[in-house]
Amino acid sequence: MANETFALRPQEHADLPIVLLVEDEPTTRQAMRVFLKTYGYASIEAPTVERAVQALSDGISAAVVDVQLAGDRSGLEVLTPLRLRPTLADIPVIVLTGGVLTDAEEALIEQQHAYVFYKPEACETTVSLLDRLTGGPSNRLGRSKPASAYLNECQRKDFLAQTQRETWWLQSSLASGLDYARADHILHRWVGVGGTLGFPEISRRALEIQSLLEEAGATTTDRLRNSVNEIARLCSEAAQAAVDSKPALTGVIDAIAGALMGKKIALVGFEAADAAWMAHALEQAQAFSRVVDPTDAGIGSHALEPFDLVAVAASPRLGAAARIGADAGAAISLPLLLVGGAEAIAEQTPMPHDAAHDFLITPCSPEEFVLRASRLLAEPGTPPRWRGEASGDGPRRVIVADDDLTITTLVKAVLQNYEFECHIARDGGEALELTRTLRPDALILDVNMPQFDGFEVLDALKNDSVTAGVAVVLLSGRQQEADIMRGFALGADDYVVKPFSPMELIARVKRLLRKRVA
Repeated sequence: MANETFALRPQEHADLPIVLLVEDEPTTRQAMRVFLKTYGYASIEAPTVERAVQALSDGISAAVVDVQLAGDRSGLEVLTPLRLRPTLADIPVIVLTGGVLTDAEEALIEQQHAYVFYKPEACETTVSLLDRLTGGPSNRLGRSKPASAYLNECQRKDFLAQTQRETWWLQSSLASGLDYARADHILHRWVGVGGTLGFPEISRRALEIQSLLEEAGATTTDRLRNSVNEIARLCSEAAQAAVDSKPALTGVIDAIAGALMGKKIALVGFEAADAAWMAHALEQAQAFSRVVDPTDAGIGSHALEPFDLVAVAASPRLGAAARIGADAGAAISLPLLLVGGAEAIAEQTPMPHDAAHDFLITPCSPEEFVLRASRLLAEPGTPPRWRGEASGDGPRRVIVADDDLTITTLVKAVLQNYEFECHIARDGGEALELTRTLRPDALILDVNMPQFDGFEVLDALKNDSVTAGVAVVLLSGRQQEADIMRGFALGADDYVVKPFSPMELIARVKRLLRKRVA
C-alpha cells in the first residue's frame, strides 16, 4: 500500500513510552508491534525514510531503525533529522543491520550516538536491549510467558512456504544467470524476517549467502548452491515440526464417535498431500470423502448435491477457483468449512450465505479437522437470534475473562481495534457479575481462573435465562479433548486453544455474532 500512513491515536497511548520503528518489511513490523505492546511500549511505524521524518514528534522516547530499506534509501538517513530535533537529540536509537557496515555508515552511527544491533536476533532480544537503554516502561505489564508465544503461527508457515519457493528460484537462477538485485532483496528478507519469526539458523545461512554473492567463480557457485539447498532443508524441517507440535485434541475421533458416521464430505481445491490426510482422518471417523477440483468446467451446485458438508481450501494461490467451490456449496445451503492460512481465511469470510459455516487455521491436526467438521454437521439449521440488551446500534460488547494480564491486555487491544466495546474480568466471580450486569454480545472465557473456573462460570450462565443466550468462546491452554467436549456439553459456542492467533480469536467472535443477528 504505497500511501499507507502509520500514526498513533495519542488518547489511546498517552501513558506509554513511544518507539519510532523504521522498517519496510511488514512481517517484521507486525511482530515488533506485538513485542513492543507486550513489553509496555507504543509504536509509530514508518516503512520509508520520508514517512519516518514526517512522523518525528516530541513524544518519541526511542527509535529502532533498519539500515536496509526497500529501494536505494538507507534507514540511516533518519538519524540526522532526528538528532536535529532538540527533544530527540538524546533519545536511545537502535540501528538494525543484517550485513557489514561501511566505514561511512559506522562513522555516521557513532556521530549520531546510536547503537548497532546485528541480525539475526528475535524481536524479544531487540526489545530487551531497548529496555536496558531506556530503563523500561514504568507501567510494565506483568508477563507469565514470553511475548513470542503470541506471534502468529500462520506468519511462520507463510514465511517458510515463501522461502522454499524462493530457494527454487535461486537454484534455477544460478544455472541460467542470477538477478543480483532480486537475490539481494530475497536475502535481506530471509535475514530480517527469519530472526524475527524464530528461525535464526535460516537468517545466519542467508548472511553467509550474502557474503558469497560478493565473490565469483565456479567454486563459489557450488557453495552458493549448497547453502541454498541447506536453507530449503531447514524450511522443510521447520514446517514439519510446526505440524507435529500443533496442539492436538488427542482421541477426539473416539470422543465424537458416530457424529460423522456415514456422512459424505467434499474436499474442494486441496493439494494432494492435504487431501490425503483429511481423507484418512474422515475414514477413521467412518465418514466418506471425495476430492473435487474447483477448476473443472462442470463443477456447480449439482456436483455437490450428494454431500453433507463441503471443505474448501482457502489460499491466495487458488483464489477465485476455491471460491467457486464455496459458491457451489452455498447454492444448495451446504455447511461449509474453510481451511487455510489466517490471511486467506480473512479474505474469504464472511460467507455469502446463511448455511452453517466455520473455518480452520492451518497448520492444524487431523483431530481438530474432524472436530470442526462434526460440530458443523451438529449445528441447528437456524441459529439463535441474540444481541446483547444494551448493544443497540452501538459497538458490540465483549467481556474477556482471564486472570493473565498479558492475555487480557492483548485481547482488549485487538478487540478495540475492531471497534468492540471491551470489559475485563479477572476471576470467575467477576465474570459472572459482569455478564449478568452488562448483558454482553459475547464472553471470551478462560478455563483456568481463580474463585470459579471457566466450566463453573459457563454452567451458571447457561442455566440462567438472563444470560443463557450470550455467545461464549472458551479460551484455554488445555489440550485434552475431554476439556473441549465438556465445554461444548455445557453450552460453549466455540473454543480457541492457547497460544492463539489474535486474528483467529477475532474471526471466531465475529462469526458467532454474525450468525446470531443474521
